[in-house]
Amino acid sequence: MSDWLRPRLKFDIGWSHLMSAIFGKATEHSLPERQAGRHWVYGLSVRTLFDAILSELALPESTPIVCTGINISDIRNIIRAHGLEPIAVDIETDTLLPAPGKLTEACFNSGAKHCLIAHLFGSYSELPDLSTLREAGVTVISDLAQAYDGPDSLNLERNADITLFSFGPIKRKTALGGALAGFLSPEMSKRIERRLESYPAKSDFWFRRRALKYLIVKSATHPYCYAFLEAGCGLFGGDFDALIGGSSRGFGHAGDIQRFRFRPPRRLLALLSHRIIEPPTGEARTQAVLSVQDQLPVCISPVGERAHRHAHWIVPLTSDRNPEHYIVALREFGFDATRGTTSLRCFAPSQAPIADEFMKSVFYIPHPVNMSELDRTKLSTRLATISNRAKDKS
Repeated sequence: MSDWLRPRLKFDIGWSHLMSAIFGKATEHSLPERQAGRHWVYGLSVRTLFDAILSELALPESTPIVCTGINISDIRNIIRAHGLEPIAVDIETDTLLPAPGKLTEACFNSGAKHCLIAHLFGSYSELPDLSTLREAGVTVISDLAQAYDGPDSLNLERNADITLFSFGPIKRKTALGGALAGFLSPEMSKRIERRLESYPAKSDFWFRRRALKYLIVKSATHPYCYAFLEAGCGLFGGDFDALIGGSSRGFGHAGDIQRFRFRPPRRLLALLSHRIIEPPTGEARTQAVLSVQDQLPVCISPVGERAHRHAHWIVPLTSDRNPEHYIVALREFGFDATRGTTSLRCFAPSQAPIADEFMKSVFYIPHPVNMSELDRTKLSTRLATISNRAKDKS
């Protein structure tokens, strides 16, 4: 095992933001109310906003909701908690979206009048069915939770009825929480806003404690500290994957949807208002990721190669060989690869078999944005070496 370990996650937040969140004054926020042709509403999380939307829609029990086949488990659970029936649509692995016509077909066959599209892994592509769906009277909700990279991101999916953006702990431009929903309908935005205002607010103490937690987690992601932490888990029988995965998530796995029904505290909103207006910084991330991807062996592929845009908040790869083989070997070389960086799942394998097989092949490598050129080359070389070993054994 290497005496240093490049962490799987790099929290996209500076020390000054973290210190201000803990010790600074809770200043007034200035979040957008109308921008990019939309009426904006903010909430504690995308889960909070999506739950509020379904609450206001008040659809009859067993009403179908057409969804792309991959999303976080909580989204599926929220749909079911409202007594609704998610209908999964398979994806194409090169765009990470359903093939043209598939969403329209699913809505027609099921009679669904509501459709949730998730743009995965920070990618974004224009939805080919969007105009057809809207002409058919289908309400289109575009889940762009992972795609924010600056103010221009608010213009994505301009013709969707609702767009959702997340600023959770592991997202780009993170505010350690918070989310935005953009509505074409001013009436619907007001209804959601009134519902959210009826929720109890999280306390500033809750957010200070949260910021302190992520300050500690960020400190622990120094390669030497990170290696020490992994060694400690091994020594005392701890689950390193569970520790890192749990520390980076805004919500746990357990509990009902009541845990989402809170308003964000002022301190969180103040930080969110700063993060939203920061200019894009994706160019360095993009170049760093491409420098690794350009040297990948033929048996490893980046995900969403034909997507129109990538925020590169994480670096997922796929392989036709066992991902666990890469994970174990990369850790030996000092790179903390994993299969569990996100909560994304295929929630209906029988309806979306391509998505299911795709997720089984995905693994995540450490983000190369802050690596030296030498370390990036080492990472690419190690991936090629591991692939050759696997080929020789097969």
